[in-house]
Amino acid sequence: NHTQFAGPLTWARARRPFAHVDGQYVFTFMEDSRVDQDDVWMDRGTLDLLNSTVNWNLLGVMCSNIPNGPAGPTGQLDVDGFLVDVQDGVIAILYRDDRQVATNSNYAYLATDRHSGDDFANNNGSHFQLSSLTATLYDIQVNKNVICGVWEQCSGDEEGSIVLSHDRGLTVTSTQFTTLGDCGGATAANI
Repeated sequence: NHTQFAGPLTWARARRPFAHVDGQYVFTFMEDSRVDQDDVWMDRGTLDLLNSTVNWNLLGVMCSNIPNGPAGPTGQLDVDGFLVDVQDGVIAILYRDDRQVATNSNYAYLATDRHSGDDFANNNGSHFQLSSLTATLYDIQVNKNVICGVWEQCSGDEEGSIVLSHDRGLTVTSTQFTTLGDCGGATAANI
């Protein structure tokens, strides 16, 4: 049981877990409020194929880089949903972050680790703000050196957006790729 942490907020208990197997490692990722409000946390174990077990030797690693603190005028300081993919030692986490605006701004952010969780454990992960508009997350995938994530942004009619990295998450570009909606709900051309 990796989720037995005392959460300071009743609504922010451990939730939305994801599991991944990559090479010799097994990962779990979850939202948890074990420090203050929700962040993305990782546990990593090593596969023991001889005994059909996992040795959980890296527990409680924060992957998002939201500042600690309670809700306040500068933002909620928490994660409101995330997606994750792991392949060939690369971890890519697309998450919604409230730090910019006081009430549920939910901007899109990307956190990356190029060394099977060691970057996050050593506080060397890469972190990128992708949008300054409310995001609805759809997908994140890693394929060799390439990371690709997609989300909708704005309110009302949503616009498609994409993040790409060709160097395992060291650098990224993010682009809005549709302009059909008006972000106010007035047109029928919703995305």
